Amino acid sequence: MNKLFYLLSASVILFGSCEYKMELTPNLDDFAVSTGANVYRVNEIVDFKLKGNPDIITFYSGELYNDYAHKDGRIIRVEHADLYFTTSIPVTARPQENQFAVMASTDFNGDYSSWSNIDDAHWVDITDRFILATSITFTSSGVVDISDLIEPGKPLFIGFKYTVRSKAEINDPAHERPRTWHIQSFTFTGNTDAGPLVMGDMETAGFNIIHQHPEIVSKTVQSASRITFLGHPMDEPTDPDIHTEIWAVSKPFETGDVNRGPDRPIAVKADLNPRLESYTHTYTKPGIYKAYFVGMNANIEGSQQVIREVDVTVIAD
Repeated sequence: MNKLFYLLSASVILFGSCEYKMELTPNLDDFAVSTGANVYRVNEIVDFKLKGNPDIITFYSGELYNDYAHKDGRIIRVEHADLYFTTSIPVTARPQENQFAVMASTDFNGDYSSWSNIDDAHWVDITDRFILATSITFTSSGVVDISDLIEPGKPLFIGFKYTVRSKAEINDPAHERPRTWHIQSFTFTGNTDAGPLVMGDMETAGFNIIHQHPEIVSKTVQSASRITFLGHPMDEPTDPDIHTEIWAVSKPFETGDVNRGPDRPIAVKADLNPRLESYTHTYTKPGIYKAYFVGMNANIEGSQQVIREVDVTVIAD
């Protein structure tokens, strides 16, 4: 028994002393970056010469949203905003009038699950600021400044409101049928201290469809490129005859100081890629840029990195 104990103890000591540690790739400090010139013209290719062979290389050009100085986060100030969209109304026999409206709110609670939340919010009708379609041809609304709607510290919601009125309410057989409204090309642009910034389009504006009476089946649909409003049928005696609203409400657009998150680098070389001798980039605007290359050696045990900076002056062509 004692002999077995000593053998097991010796095995533990032996294997414990042979623990393997993976070393990082050496010579990371040899990584260097240079250019063949100090001054370049707009749209001229800048050829960055690379020396050394880090496992991973990333690049910050120094341009807007790709700037090493903002690698930990970028705060921009949105004080002005523009809104744009297009509309179309196909031909409808006996169409209802004034069904479509453009609305804005700074106190909607962001809960899209019930129409009562829409009703509880204060909405400003801004329809008359825009050009709306009068035919099936898609019509530009114009780029409209809505900066006056911004309230410091509050998000701004944009809503498209579609109203279906009852026959009794209209009391005019010539205008009793709901008509179709199409909305496309929605763009919410914030004018920031860093320049214009598209804060939402048809795909990213986060529109939600909310029905005042969800039990009434409408033909309103939404896709990545279009919102189509169409109310419930009203031709047959058995069809619902009721006043109802259908809304498409955007996500909250942040105003004031907005955290855009960190600027992300461009991946230049991955661990398994062969050695790079150079990397090229083209600047499209004049300016003095600080380009950064981050070289890194890494494995499951840890990582090391070095940072190389190159000044690039770009002049007008």
